[in-house]
Amino acid sequence: MKKNFLLMLLPVLSLLLCCDDEEPQEITDNIVEITEDISVPTTWDGDSVYVIRAYDLWVNSTLTIEAGTVIKFTDDGPGMAVGTGGSLLANGTSSDPIIFTSFKDDDHGGDSNKDEDATAPVVRDWGMIWIEANGSGFSHCHFCFGGSSSYPSTLLFYGVRGSVRNSVFAHNRG
Repeated sequence: MKKNFLLMLLPVLSLLLCCDDEEPQEITDNIVEITEDISVPTTWDGDSVYVIRAYDLWVNSTLTIEAGTVIKFTDDGPGMAVGTGGSLLANGTSSDPIIFTSFKDDDHGGDSNKDEDATAPVVRDWGMIWIEANGSGFSHCHFCFGGSSSYPSTLLFYGVRGSVRNSVFAHNRG
């Protein structure tokens, strides 16, 4: 009996000893890095975290964002602009909102910057979403830690019509 117990314990001990100095592996399959503008109809699904790395990402086609999607803006990608040929359709639900936030925000989408809470998100971590075309809409969205652009705003419809319903703006400038 003792011999069987030791044989069962041996693989566990060897695993613990060989991995002693390594950092725990974080599953990052659901992180999608965005480095290029949106020029064809595109859908971002709620099972992923989208990290905007393109400087001022331009949406020149229809971008549909599904409920539960988290969009994070890095220092390299401070904002998103919807051009005259584009539209942004972000329809979350009350139980599964869409989150637009800072890359440093570990509470939404996990520790994407892998700093283990070393940096906390703050007001103005990212710029804004600038809409230049009619027809964009936001429902059940949360906008957090934005507003670093020259306009004191996190979401701006620039001379066009769109809708914002049942959404939350928190820890933003403007």
